[in-house]
Amino acid sequence: MPDEPESLEGQSTEQIQALASMSRTLLNDPNTRGEFQRLLKKNNPKLALPEIDTEDRVQAVVKPVVEKIEKLEADKTVTAAQAAANTMFENLRDAGVVKTRKDFAELVKYANEKGFQTNEAGITLAAQHRADEQEPAQPTPQSAASQFFNKDNKDLKDIMKDPSGWARNQASKAIDEIIKNRGRAAA
Repeated sequence: MPDEPESLEGQSTEQIQALASMSRTLLNDPNTRGEFQRLLKKNNPKLALPEIDTEDRVQAVVKPVVEKIEKLEADKTVTAAQAAANTMFENLRDAGVVKTRKDFAELVKYANEKGFQTNEAGITLAAQHRADEQEPAQPTPQSAASQFFNKDNKDLKDIMKDPSGWARNQASKAIDEIIKNRGRAAA
């Protein structure tokens, strides 16, 4: 039975008219025309539909050309990116920022991770930043540390006992000193 063509025999006049109306509507609407014709062609490959047949033949001819153009454009983009990277590497090498391609690749990765631009200026800044990060900090001079830590034991005991009282006492001493020196500055 599946090989037998569908027949409208036994269908009511209203059913036949409804099918005809639906088909006409689908064929006349530009949004559904192509899909409807493709469904008809899929159901009956021998059906002659010039619009679909012509479109399929054109697609068959054009598709390989479009694919070839896309591949050539992708190759051109890759080649341009490689040339730009080579130029950047050579400029940075000449400036003494990097020595080898491996150093360059690591520096570009570092710059990208840390949010630097991946142009020559950004990579140069990233190299300086990385060098600063890797350099150990200068030790604090003994004199600055000793000024804070070499307090009298009495002062440290007072601070530990009553920090706010000690602070008020120190503030009171500073205000008294300012008042005492006020008259001297005017003279």
